[in-house]
Amino acid sequence: MAVHVVLLSAYDALSHRYWRKGMVDALSDHMFAVHTLPHRYFSWRFRGNPLTWSGIDFNVDEPPLDIIVTTCHFNQ
Repeated sequence: MAVHVVLLSAYDALSHRYWRKGMVDALSDHMFAVHTLPHRYFSWRFRGNPLTWSGIDFNVDEPPLDIIVTTCHFNQ
C-alpha cells in the first residue's frame, strides 16, 4: 500500500522547487499531494504561512494522509 504524503512548500522558489521535485521523483512509490505558495515576501511567508495554510481544505478529494512534509518553519 502506498504512503500518502502531503507536501507543503510555503516558499516555492527555485531551490525549494528543485528539492520538492527531487523528493517526489526519488519517492515515486509514494502518493504525493503537493501544495505550493509563490516565492515572494519571504519574511511574511516564514512567519505567516500557518495563517495561509489554515484556509485550505487538504482533505478534499485526497485519501487520508500518512505524512506531512513542509519546506518552511511552522508555529503552532
